Amino acid sequence: MVEVDFSDIDAAEAWFEDQTPEVRSVMASRAALRVTANLGLYWGEDRDTLVLTAIRCTLTSAVRGLGRTADVDWLDEAALSAARSAARSAALSAAHSAHSAHSAALSAAHSAALSAALSAARSAALSAALSAHSATAWDSERLGDDLNSERLWAGVTVPDALQTQHTTFLTDMSKNPDWDFFRTWYEQMWEGTFTDWDLATEVAKIKDDVWDEGLAAVAEEFRGIEARLLSERLPQVEEIFKTDQGFYDVRSVISEPSKLIDSIENRVRFALDLAVQSNSCDLNDMSTAAKVLRHALDNCLEDPNALEQFLRRGSGMIKARIIDGTFSGDDELGVLVDTLDELALQLRADHPEVAQAVDARTRQRFKELDDKKRLLGATLIDDLKEGTTGRLETELDLASETLRDGISDDASTDALKQSGNRAAKISLAERAKQAESSGTMAALKMGLRSNKLVEFVMDLFSGGGLP
Repeated sequence: MVEVDFSDIDAAEAWFEDQTPEVRSVMASRAALRVTANLGLYWGEDRDTLVLTAIRCTLTSAVRGLGRTADVDWLDEAALSAARSAARSAALSAAHSAHSAHSAALSAAHSAALSAALSAARSAALSAALSAHSATAWDSERLGDDLNSERLWAGVTVPDALQTQHTTFLTDMSKNPDWDFFRTWYEQMWEGTFTDWDLATEVAKIKDDVWDEGLAAVAEEFRGIEARLLSERLPQVEEIFKTDQGFYDVRSVISEPSKLIDSIENRVRFALDLAVQSNSCDLNDMSTAAKVLRHALDNCLEDPNALEQFLRRGSGMIKARIIDGTFSGDDELGVLVDTLDELALQLRADHPEVAQAVDARTRQRFKELDDKKRLLGATLIDDLKEGTTGRLETELDLASETLRDGISDDASTDALKQSGNRAAKISLAERAKQAESSGTMAALKMGLRSNKLVEFVMDLFSGGGLP
């Protein structure tokens, strides 16, 4: 095991000469972050500028250490600009006799300079040497892609004075919401828990003129970045709800794909356990269909496309066993089959990976659809429309009209997929009401209508429930 003593600048420089630019950048940024809290000791009127510039430097260096080659050019340019600003800030702090703050700012400047100059081993060595007198040795075997998942002071005792200043620094930053991202990044880097490097990369890309405007401008730019990434990561999906008048309508919601998977897992496990434990159901854990579903739940939650396919495969197997008489069609088995069909359909509609994977296949299936089936789909949508209101009623009417028109296969496919997904959600809601024995005759009719459309869409797009 090799350790590097950064109190010896010449030895540290020699060691850094043999390291990759990514290792140098990561090391320099982490060394600078160790003493970043000392910036809080400086109380000049340009304090926010000093702190913002230093954090920009360490953030840019940390992102450079990720090794995303497509980002190197703009990172180098940003790092040079950040280094110049940090050097000016270090000079200001020195002029005000804030020695610890000056060292922290200078360390940040070296960190950023390293990101821009790939051979600047001395910059990295200086940055590391300035980080803390009591922490001059690093284990070189800990370097690598996972270093940022380590606590900043892992294996080393944090100096008492710096630990106290760290707490004070976080408290001071929490007083102004414009610091929220940088406070979170600094604190999570200290703890070794920061993971959102896509967001950090976008922040590092903020243009110089915005940084020059100061903290408020950077914070506003960050909020725009955060909103954009949120919309990209969390697709907008739909929630079907019942109005006070008893009609169904639709509204948009933000749904995180992982939460959708969690919900599907819980509902499938419940329905499967209910069927297996039923005294009258022939399905048991030794059945192939049950094994397929257990495999999906235990091994495929990280692969939504495989999960969707296994849900449909399990449903298809159970339906076939009911038809040939191997399984008796009792209530619990019916609930399981309906749940599998509807959740597979929901994955297709609401999970971006699954939706993309099946899109080409469903469009091809629709092109093979004859006019009779296309018009049947329109009729089923018209039937479902009778129990809806508002936006949902309007859009079901448009979907039916699109199918009857039939001029565009893509438009008709989208209309039928969307309507089928909405029918599935209505079907779930109606079945829940029936389970509570609160369903009226009108509700029963609505449940039947939605089930018919679900079955039609599943048969069309899933090949009778088989992948």
